[in-house]
Amino acid sequence: MTKQQSIEIPVYRMKVKLTDIEPPIWRRFLVTADQTLYRLHLILQTIMGWENYHLYEFIIDEIEYGEPDEEYQPDIERARKYRLSQVLHSEGQRFRYIYDYGDNWEHEIEVEKISEPKANMFYPVCLDGERACPPEDCGGDTGYKRLLMILQDPGHEEYDDMVSWSEGFNPETFDLRSVNKELRRYAQHWPMSYSVSLRTGYQPLPTVSSIDRCVAVIKPRKPFFDWLQSLPDWDSDITLKDIRTDCMAILIPEFDSDEEALNYIEDNYHMFFEIQLHNWCRDDRVWPEKRTLTMFHRWFKVEIHSMVHDALYEELYREWPPYL
Repeated sequence: MTKQQSIEIPVYRMKVKLTDIEPPIWRRFLVTADQTLYRLHLILQTIMGWENYHLYEFIIDEIEYGEPDEEYQPDIERARKYRLSQVLHSEGQRFRYIYDYGDNWEHEIEVEKISEPKANMFYPVCLDGERACPPEDCGGDTGYKRLLMILQDPGHEEYDDMVSWSEGFNPETFDLRSVNKELRRYAQHWPMSYSVSLRTGYQPLPTVSSIDRCVAVIKPRKPFFDWLQSLPDWDSDITLKDIRTDCMAILIPEFDSDEEALNYIEDNYHMFFEIQLHNWCRDDRVWPEKRTLTMFHRWFKVEIHSMVHDALYEELYREWPPYL
């Protein structure tokens, strides 16, 4: 048995609220100070219920942080380079988080408390919250209010269409357990930034070997599915949920952090874009001509998994000729 020392990294308790919406849509959560602003973006996407379709930015002390984009925000500070401890310094500090420049969802975030981590506690974790965030691409505040009005009126001429489009959206729901289940995945795959307590007991590990690779899971989003359905020869009952459930996993080089892995994906996004298109449509004449990084992020969600193991002893079978 080995005694491990606690890593005393401050923990921020924050509250995020979607502005200009009543009744309020809010969440309270804990996150360690060593996480980057990019990871805070991922946490906010998860706890609020967004799907990471669009660009985002933080505005902290009048400085903008996000993902530099040659078309929309070329001069913004790169969020992946800044840790929370570098930009958030005191209890009561407030800043803004804007998601989707089209719908323009603005969130107000407050650092309510800064404290020491607790033993046996995983971070990030969501503590509480109320109400579901609006559906993606519903048209901002105005479109959201119109959606609610129609959903409350079964006699409205657009009622059935809106129920179908919003996939049975219920504005009052908030599933804290599901949110924390997803956040637990972050806690397991991000470098340890939470308090490490004394571990007791011993259980032998399964006989598996680790692999010096990461896995990039590339999940199609609705814009990609819409493009598929627009193809002349498309004739399938497959749903967006189907193609997101059984999606492509690609072995990529091993990296020390998710940020480095995602940078690798972005540097090679043309290749990953074409692999996805080729998987669903072999006729490259109907592929989008201008395949930008912004389009790639709108069409696909990328998840990085760094704990890759092999439970078999057989050599991997490699299809030949290569996939493309």
